[in-house]
Amino acid sequence: MKYRSIKSGRKLYTLADAVHKNLADDGSLLVPEKIPVLTAAELKSLKGASLQSVAELILKKYFSDSLSATEIKTIVSKAINFPIPLTQIGQVKIFELFHGPTKSYKDLPSRIFACLTEVLLSKEKIKPLKLLVGSSEYSGASIAHAFANLLDVETVCLFPKHIPNHVRSELLHHLGENATCVEVDGSPDTCHKLIDKAFNDPDLKKSNLMVANTINVGSLIPHVIYFAYLYAISEKNFQVVMSPGKFGKVTAALMAIKMGIPLGKVVLAVDNDDLNADLFMKTGSYRDQNHGFFDYFMSSKHVSVAYDFPRVAWLCNNSASEFAKHFSLVSVKSTQAADMLSTVFFDYGYIMEPRTAAAWVAQDTLDYTDHALPVVIADGSAVLFAKEIGQISEVTVDDGNFIASIKRQKLNNIYRPSSYADIKKLLQSNV
Repeated sequence: MKYRSIKSGRKLYTLADAVHKNLADDGSLLVPEKIPVLTAAELKSLKGASLQSVAELILKKYFSDSLSATEIKTIVSKAINFPIPLTQIGQVKIFELFHGPTKSYKDLPSRIFACLTEVLLSKEKIKPLKLLVGSSEYSGASIAHAFANLLDVETVCLFPKHIPNHVRSELLHHLGENATCVEVDGSPDTCHKLIDKAFNDPDLKKSNLMVANTINVGSLIPHVIYFAYLYAISEKNFQVVMSPGKFGKVTAALMAIKMGIPLGKVVLAVDNDDLNADLFMKTGSYRDQNHGFFDYFMSSKHVSVAYDFPRVAWLCNNSASEFAKHFSLVSVKSTQAADMLSTVFFDYGYIMEPRTAAAWVAQDTLDYTDHALPVVIADGSAVLFAKEIGQISEVTVDDGNFIASIKRQKLNNIYRPSSYADIKKLLQSNV
């Protein structure tokens, strides 16, 4: 399997190059040259299969020309050591993606990404001296933890100096033995811009930098495992309902559909600030910038670019009708999601984080039959948003045990740069 730019398919990249480069030479996102299709036998073998078996099959479909079956099995066994349960709450099933070490759906793809990178670096004799990681919402802490605790390289994580969410703050200050924490006076967007500047700085080429983030194909492809596994453990047909976030899971769902996994039409819970999905469905075009998805709930805003939406458009052949064939949109107000969060808790004793609550609202508006049961995708544990949930509802979330477990990790040294020049000096030194 080779990888190509979504802008120009003339140049093809190996898996090792795609992972190491992060983006195509033209600065655009990389995608698989083609989406592999599951055979009838492979699709049948998924039913009732374990999470590890499903993961191995999906990774083999994409990586078998670069990695042996033994290497893929080793990656899966090292990366996946937690469950992904399908929990029944009332008439709704919740697909809980948050049982990994940082309580985020990013744990599984981040850990596979890290293990994959470790194997590729060894095989290709590529030794990145420093891995650059930026923090934004769920993804930063998950990726930083996955790399800092696995690879024998220097991991440099940039995150905002002021993080209102105290759980995420603790996660980013307790990364691992080989990590350096860099507090930046700015937003998550500032951190990512500094990383891009460093990665493209000719003076730092000798430092052999590598950027580890969720737009890397090494992170994108493992997301497909979620939807293949959901098919494996579901007894009946189902309809996926989720909040799109930055469209990484949406991209993966579309890839799963094109592989032959029968997901049906996926429902996306969107708000009025979404500048991508709704516009694309109406016009076939989009704005390459972020929607302020449910900022009502969040203590820090998303990075300004909705990175994965261009991939969604590419997979849909830039066709609005193709997008509408696979997805439907349900507009959900922030207040509706807040009310639903409280209602589900008082009715069932189940605590959701805000995006999951928004998806629950969306599924509650749909007409279902026995042939298509709703499955709500739960991105993160409520402990990640204990403070925010308390502010918008009467629900109290106890995050004390999780914070205590985080603090058992070593507190990393904190580097506080005053300018890009300080960060550059840090990267040129032995961290």
